[in-house]
Amino acid sequence: MEEKPHVIPSVSELTQKIKTLLENGFDRVEVEGEINGLKTSANGHLYFTLKDDGAQISSVAWRGVATRINATFPSLQEGSQVVARGRVQVYAPRGSYQLVVDHLEEAGLGKAFEAIEKLKQKLKAEGLFDEARKKPLPLFPRRIGVITSAGGAALHDITSTLENRWPLATVVLHHAAVQGDQAAAECVNALQTLDKSGNVDVIILGRGGGSAEDLMAFNDEALARAIAAASTPIVSAVGHETDVSISDFVADARAATPTKGAVLVTPHRDDVQLRIEGWTDRLKTTLDTRLDRLRKHIGQLRDSYALRAFQDKVGQYRQRVSLLKSELERLNPETPLKLGYTRVQSGDTWIRKASDAPSESTLDIHWQDGSIRVTREK
Repeated sequence: MEEKPHVIPSVSELTQKIKTLLENGFDRVEVEGEINGLKTSANGHLYFTLKDDGAQISSVAWRGVATRINATFPSLQEGSQVVARGRVQVYAPRGSYQLVVDHLEEAGLGKAFEAIEKLKQKLKAEGLFDEARKKPLPLFPRRIGVITSAGGAALHDITSTLENRWPLATVVLHHAAVQGDQAAAECVNALQTLDKSGNVDVIILGRGGGSAEDLMAFNDEALARAIAAASTPIVSAVGHETDVSISDFVADARAATPTKGAVLVTPHRDDVQLRIEGWTDRLKTTLDTRLDRLRKHIGQLRDSYALRAFQDKVGQYRQRVSLLKSELERLNPETPLKLGYTRVQSGDTWIRKASDAPSESTLDIHWQDGSIRVTREK
């Protein structure tokens, strides 16, 4: 039997076999190690080595992933202990392999994130995330409570935005630490104090972005329950676009940043001015329309038969009143005096002829311009 010739693979063929075995066998890996040789290329890619006491592996995070890592892990630096997830890739031209990273987090946070996820499911099951229990935000707030660090950038972002959009509102600041061991307790105290005061229309709970560890206070169960129990509407404005905490789910509204939180709770003064002008125009149009209808209705009444009949009746009554007035004038005792006649009275009795005058009586003779009293002799 003829033996098959021995085939010796080329370097490329061998490398390809190794590449296939490694990439298929380790298409999804998770590894913990120390960051070494961290650098960012001109294209925005992150290059580094993951190492421990016994080995190291070259690693890369392409630009899109690197941008996300920089946002969620701003404290990443040389020597950071991390957990990386990704896939193994063989680079044939150099006969090397590297880890292509699609997720990077600080070591030790895995258990914390697991606990947060359990708490999230617990609170969700209790109904704390339900939209039905969320309170509406006021349309025109007069006093806005703000819970954040008095020296942080979040406060400046909020106040400057409010001043530009809705300067009629007053900011009521309650300082609280927004990271660290005491942050959650201080935020709970600040929230309960502002809520019980009844002195604010809405509360913004805010801080700027940071690492996942920096935002841990806003995944605290006590803070979540304080937000849910508040009677004042609460806006959670924690972190940046990619950061979502439990406080965001429990709050009545969520804003991606402190600036957007200030936008969410206020109208813009220019929009309000336009709205008022629109209301004014609609009111004027409505009044003009109603006035036109009334004018037409009055014109129709003026020309109607019933109105003409009424006017004729009024004319007849006026004529009758005029005749009665003339008759009363004629019957007035003073009228003859105006014509030059006199009136003679003996007490209340009118004397119409001489024989009617009692002897030895006092008579009053009246003219238009006066009267005299005489005595008739016997």
